[in-house]
Amino acid sequence: MNRLVTFGCSLTYGSALENPNDAWPNQLADKWNLDLVNMGISGSSTKRIWWEIVNFNFEKTDTVVILWTHMDRWCVLKNDSDHLEWDIPGKFKDYSDRKPESALSRTTAEAYYKYLHDDFDMLTQYLCYVNQAYEHMKPLVKQQYHMRASQQDITLPFNRVNFLPIDFQYAQTNFPLATDNCHPGKEGYTWFVEQINSIINKESI
Repeated sequence: MNRLVTFGCSLTYGSALENPNDAWPNQLADKWNLDLVNMGISGSSTKRIWWEIVNFNFEKTDTVVILWTHMDRWCVLKNDSDHLEWDIPGKFKDYSDRKPESALSRTTAEAYYKYLHDDFDMLTQYLCYVNQAYEHMKPLVKQQYHMRASQQDITLPFNRVNFLPIDFQYAQTNFPLATDNCHPGKEGYTWFVEQINSIINKESI
């Protein structure tokens, strides 16, 4: 059976859902009658999503759908495969799961956003990762579709990726939320899947 392979952050993983099968990748795989490989990783930055894509073992019959995370996320990729992820400092809630060697992650992140962060630089990096992932997958998969978690209208002239015109924020602001009162709930993801399906012709899958 052909596969649906999805990449993204917690919005793709399906964080805080009472039933993990309510996440949009599960609903979409059911609608398209495809086996699901959900590579969504909570907390992922654009760079981390790109890293997972370029190291993934694709099959030629795969359909890939990516919900790129918020572009204002930063991470450090370590050579020992221990990928350290840092979100915007104000969003940190719990450090209990941090490994001892990353105990300074909050301090490092705050220093980055205070001294190095720049909106234009983040946009440029974001689109570089997205476009490179797009080119990487061209000869490897049957179909690929890209979406944004936010700021879907911001772009630069070099961008060659056509993002599906779906306002994901609508799913978070117009339907009941998940158990953490932050991530979308089942109804929001169902709406999101309906938008995807209305744009993509099922016969092309």
